[in-house]
Amino acid sequence: MQTGDGLLVRLTPARAGLPSAIVRELAKLAERHGNGLLEVSTRGNWQIRGLTSESTAALSSEIEGVLDQFRFGLTLDANPFTAAGSDSARLVAAIEEMSEHPNLKQRLAPKFSIVVDDGGCIDLAGVIADIRLRWAASDRWAIVLGDNEESGRLLGYVRPADGCAAVSALAEAIAEIGPNARGRDLSLPRAQIATTAAASSFESGADPIPERAMTIHVGHIRLQDESLAVLSPAYGMMHASSLNAIIDAIDEIAGARQIRLCTTAGRLISVRGLDDHHIERLLTHEAARDFITKDDDPRLSIAACAGHPACDCAHFDTHAAADRLVERGLLPHDGSTVHLSGCEKECARPAHAAVHLIGRPNGIDAFDDHGSSLGHFTEPEDAVVSTLPSAGGIA
Repeated sequence: MQTGDGLLVRLTPARAGLPSAIVRELAKLAERHGNGLLEVSTRGNWQIRGLTSESTAALSSEIEGVLDQFRFGLTLDANPFTAAGSDSARLVAAIEEMSEHPNLKQRLAPKFSIVVDDGGCIDLAGVIADIRLRWAASDRWAIVLGDNEESGRLLGYVRPADGCAAVSALAEAIAEIGPNARGRDLSLPRAQIATTAAASSFESGADPIPERAMTIHVGHIRLQDESLAVLSPAYGMMHASSLNAIIDAIDEIAGARQIRLCTTAGRLISVRGLDDHHIERLLTHEAARDFITKDDDPRLSIAACAGHPACDCAHFDTHAAADRLVERGLLPHDGSTVHLSGCEKECARPAHAAVHLIGRPNGIDAFDDHGSSLGHFTEPEDAVVSTLPSAGGIA
């Protein structure tokens, strides 16, 4: 993929995560063939930035021996911490197998995606999907077409046994529209006909989808069957040296233990295989300073693209601007997000933001979620102070 700082390689890890040794190898590849920058995407993919055509070819050759650690094909997002053998895990496996059928996969849009959200600890509500299955209690899955959970169109409900058949029928109906069709292009009447024919348990309706019992954030997280050390690279990006440092710390703390790093939606890195004592040591280790490890870290309130100088398209340094907003306390106090994008592409755009600050050759344009202009400014700080009454600090 072409970006403002060269080519980008995106790798989707195995659902259970990657061994720490493989993650270390990714850091080496980023330094050897890219500009040393890696990202965890909003979907939890690893991204290596700043490659050339020649270095991409070399990277592809070197990574060939560990390709079995990554997933390819149709994008299917799900909770990696779902218990093995559960209805949700079986449904994900069935959809993965179905989606590999070449007669279907080759007829779908390149970025076509499916979300299977069991309502568990990984919040997939903001992840864009053409077809979404969301656990809705009472032994039913809600079917949502297009966009995220909030703005997508609720089609109805199916029982777990019919989940895969419903997804297959809807994907087929979307493919019939054309090679670039997406979930938002499928009319509800046509979707209902396709689903009714494939899934005998299908019921139309718009009952409210239940809220999650818990959502993983950063820090020391205790699940039913395991404990996690959860970190997030600030603004989703890290240098290879920072990633190597955290792997060194994990190896130092874990010893001979088998440790895996699982990246998930929300740009999170969950370290699996440590006991509670070792988790606390890792989260307070010097190497963790380059990562977000606490829920009250104000950097969590900022969504920022790579920015200048990492990206040649950017008109300002989004990360430096984000750091200045943090240092001066110029962030909303209500938990909402400030979005910083270095150019009109609006990369890193979240589902919702209190304000979107978009770089232009002559300054910063501010917009609300609906695209209405909030003014033109010289500096991001000025835009935040002027457009967000809830932002603190001194202008």
